[in-house]
Amino acid sequence: MLGGKLYIILAAAAIGHVHSRDVNFRVISMSTSVSVSVGGKTHQLTATSPDLPYFTGKVTVPDGDVKYNYVAGDFTEPFERNLPASWSQTYNDLVNRSQTVVPLPPFPWPHDQDPQWKRQSNPLPLFDHSFIPVIYVSAPQAAIDLLNVNLKGVVPGSVTFFYGDEYQTFASANYSIHKDGKDYWAKRALKIALLGDDSINGRKYFKLRDLAEDPTYMREVLYSNMLQAAGVGTPNVIHVRVYVNRVPMGLFALTDYTKIGSLQNIWENFAVSHFHGGKFDGQIVNWFDCGTGADFVYKGENHTMYVGYENDNPITWNEQDLIPVFRELANIKGSEPAADAFVTNTFDVESIMRSMVFEYLTGSWDGYWLSSSNFAIYKDPQTNKWFFIPQDFDLTWGLLTDLQIPALRYEAYEKAQGTISNYSAPLITSLLQVPKYRTLFETRLKDTVQRLFNPVAFNRRSNALHARLLEEVEWDLASPRLHPGKPNAWVVDDFRVGLEQTIDRGTWGHNFGMNVWVEGRARAVCEQFGIKWDEVPRDPPLNEHVNGVAPPSGPASGTNRQQDAATSSASRAEDRPPTVFSDPLAVTKRAYF
Repeated sequence: MLGGKLYIILAAAAIGHVHSRDVNFRVISMSTSVSVSVGGKTHQLTATSPDLPYFTGKVTVPDGDVKYNYVAGDFTEPFERNLPASWSQTYNDLVNRSQTVVPLPPFPWPHDQDPQWKRQSNPLPLFDHSFIPVIYVSAPQAAIDLLNVNLKGVVPGSVTFFYGDEYQTFASANYSIHKDGKDYWAKRALKIALLGDDSINGRKYFKLRDLAEDPTYMREVLYSNMLQAAGVGTPNVIHVRVYVNRVPMGLFALTDYTKIGSLQNIWENFAVSHFHGGKFDGQIVNWFDCGTGADFVYKGENHTMYVGYENDNPITWNEQDLIPVFRELANIKGSEPAADAFVTNTFDVESIMRSMVFEYLTGSWDGYWLSSSNFAIYKDPQTNKWFFIPQDFDLTWGLLTDLQIPALRYEAYEKAQGTISNYSAPLITSLLQVPKYRTLFETRLKDTVQRLFNPVAFNRRSNALHARLLEEVEWDLASPRLHPGKPNAWVVDDFRVGLEQTIDRGTWGHNFGMNVWVEGRARAVCEQFGIKWDEVPRDPPLNEHVNGVAPPSGPASGTNRQQDAATSSASRAEDRPPTVFSDPLAVTKRAYF
């Protein structure tokens, strides 16, 4: 009898004892009051600073997986989040963003020779594509109001970059609007400059592209991702959310290549971070940002005959340095020895060949080949060669033109030069006149289609990113437009179908879904050369950090942690779909959380 009672008492004690753990919750919110709800109980979180929309707090929770959500003011998240049993803290959640850290499938590396560009300083944590960073600008409201109306000048303030597992605040920064013309979109491209010695792994200057011309919001980012997978030293690009003084500005594509007003040495800063690992003793001399007219055609020895080549430092701006390059290029004239000398001593051939492969594959009509535009060149003192650096990739995949169709062979690009901008492109066409270098181009083209630019490898990444962006685009289109200009060209339904369908908006035509375009052009290349694309994507080496895909561990301890150069913030995939709101008022309201 005694034994029976003892057994019952011990069993009751065992049942009543519940193991627990302390968890540090971390969340970004534009509200001034935030709490977390766990197991039906609400726990108030504390703002880390009155000027920062960031809240943390330790909460004792049961062992095992835990469901939770946030309450911001009078708004309660309409979904539950999952906290795995092994986690002692969350990533940097954002109120009403249902997915925090989600790794994307990597693009394969198409080339066996020099497969990756390894000369840039560590792009992490900012350019980790498993998390969509949140950028928060704090500045005097009166100055912001004036900037929003006049679109001119810069506003000093502070800026905070929130990443998946940490954040960085810079007390001294300049905030500005990219273009002040009245005929641009009401959602304006923005710029941020970190002042003094501040930088993010050597990067000080950022442009935030508005994405207003692209119904998929994906062209800039995916193009950059592909170039990097192909080993091209191109600018980094990533989607970001932007808030200014707790007001949402929208979803942008942040790039670390830009020019800001009269500031000097901005492009030199890019050269140091992308070619010299963030450290360079000396002066960057031969750097040119190239716009329409920078065609590389030899026009004589007078440097005033050349247009489109710009440097942001008058001391080092000398177009005369380029004339020997143009002259040598003009003298190739189909000669293999002359072409060999050009690529051995003067110009890096891989940078131009790999870049032109993607201009053709994506139907780019605002790049070098068809418009002599949107690239840079740099004479690297280590190799004493010029490098081609592509940038700005919005007018691609059939956007805003009916001149390109997926079935076109690359030879059509040779014939099409000059039809859009009246400029030719000898930097590629002169090399293609030499059989050896035509073979090199075709080899790079075939490898790219076989491994990367095809419906298997491309769609794996594009579909995952598309699913990731749905609630971001809903939020963006619900955000207020505070600048004068044209209204949104697209609606959420355009985004939903943008990978697979044509969208007709008059002059803002979207003639091909991105995935449809990729399949059509890949088939054209396969038919031309008798090849097949890989049925299973060839993932990059497991020990390499590629396109923001990181090993699936939990968040690190510490709120403002600097990451090791070889790793990124850890990743997790959540199994619930983005929340879809049918009530326009609810969509508009949620933009402020």
